[in-house]
Amino acid sequence: MLSILKPSLRAIILAFACTFSSSCGSDLGTTPDPSDPPVGSKISTQDIVGYFPAPKAGMLYVYVSTEKKGLVTLSNRAELEATEVKGTLVKLKLSVGDESKFVDVDTAKPPVLPAGGMNFEGREEVSVPAGSFKAFKLSFSQNNSSFNVWAVKGIGVIKTLEQRANSDMLTVELHQYRH
Repeated sequence: MLSILKPSLRAIILAFACTFSSSCGSDLGTTPDPSDPPVGSKISTQDIVGYFPAPKAGMLYVYVSTEKKGLVTLSNRAELEATEVKGTLVKLKLSVGDESKFVDVDTAKPPVLPAGGMNFEGREEVSVPAGSFKAFKLSFSQNNSSFNVWAVKGIGVIKTLEQRANSDMLTVELHQYRH
């Protein structure tokens, strides 16, 4: 089952784990702020780092992915939990269905952004099962797919939408989080 979620979770794991090292500021509203980058501009690594809370043991993120392939819809639940934090090293437990694996992450390493970077698309009000949030919308293209990512300061990624060239679609939404 882990292989079914690999494409969608790779982006979440990288975003969650690799950029999980910075404390965040205040809540972000949907009204543009003078510090917002211009809509359509590229987002830097430092901009991405600012979305995520400092890691601590016990943090939990639960995502559900829904993949539409023609007439078939597949749904899977994934849990990411920080089980141990030692300095910049974080041990994450990734669970999908009955399968689990551990991933070690060094948060001192900069995040890996998609080739060509991510574009800032503005702020939007977004509702997912974990709640309604004022989120930054980011976009990028990779491997014949276009992606939209919604992230909230202090929480991280709350939703991703991947539209594939063959019209298949993958949505990943935050269902629960615990800091």
